[in-house]
Amino acid sequence: MRAAAAALVLGVALLAGACGAWPCRFGGGEFVSLGRNPYAAAQPTPVGRRLHALAGWRGEMYTGYGDYDENNGPVEVSAYSPALASFSSKLRFPSESIELYRALGPRLYAPAIDPRGDGPSAAVAVGEPDGSWYNNRSIHMTHAFDIATLDGGDLWLVGSRHVNAVVVRSGDSGRSWATVLQVGPRSGDAQDFARFHFVFVHAGRLYVQAQDFQGGMFPRSQVWDGAAWGDGPDLRPIRNVGSRPVAFAGQIVYLGERGLMAFDGRQAREVRRATGRILDLVVAGANLHALDGREVVATTDLARWTPLAAAPAKAASIGILDGFLYVGTEDAELFRYCRPLGP
Repeated sequence: MRAAAAALVLGVALLAGACGAWPCRFGGGEFVSLGRNPYAAAQPTPVGRRLHALAGWRGEMYTGYGDYDENNGPVEVSAYSPALASFSSKLRFPSESIELYRALGPRLYAPAIDPRGDGPSAAVAVGEPDGSWYNNRSIHMTHAFDIATLDGGDLWLVGSRHVNAVVVRSGDSGRSWATVLQVGPRSGDAQDFARFHFVFVHAGRLYVQAQDFQGGMFPRSQVWDGAAWGDGPDLRPIRNVGSRPVAFAGQIVYLGERGLMAFDGRQAREVRRATGRILDLVVAGANLHALDGREVVATTDLARWTPLAAAPAKAASIGILDGFLYVGTEDAELFRYCRPLGP
């Protein structure tokens, strides 16, 4: 009851409307299992069965899974359809895992975190406005971790090629790419390599920050201002994986080492210290939702946080589709909260 009252104060209350065929407890909500993603469930390792990412797009909930440490794959670009109550594959993608989806303009993108083979077998999977999907492999990437657009007409794909962290840019919807930034490892270790794990755009500038596998995070970010690259502040992102940056309330919010970070164009600051471990975040309307351990919390201002629901056991990711909250688990299972989220 306390959580519901606080949610009303913040404007993120859970509505008490009818839930259709999904049952709800009287006076509260619950998550209902929609089944296990069959493609993820068939993976041979526990990491491979984990639903790393969820993304609501075109009336379906897209799911990412796979294990790139074990060199598994290919994987399916797969989605759950509420209308059909079933999972389907949109594309057999020659990547060992999908761990991020990005909606940029009318398209949905899934970077190839570890393309199969040694050549340009995959760079990014692309969902077109008509719902069709294809594998864009017109650029060779050893790893592709994230993708962004600076002006709505270009694409910036980041990751690594061999031992170097790289940023590649396309001005023609991905038909051709040019390497615009390449950074080698700074540790001096002959076995080391560098990577860009994330990219974001804020106030007309594009930000990346490299990390050495052995030597750790580079001390400063690098910023493209439209004309040249320059040094930026230390963004203090989470290490080793993408920080999942999202634009919210005029800032960029992303995963940090101890909780959620926000960047306002000048400096990065912690806006929520994790009570468990913050696993995922998603923006819907005026609200930012985060998965903190098993607790789903929401905020409208990055200062006050409202508990919304206790997620199912082994929760790994969250997504929102048509006003409903979804949770993906480490066991390939997808859940939906039976009550819609308020405005």
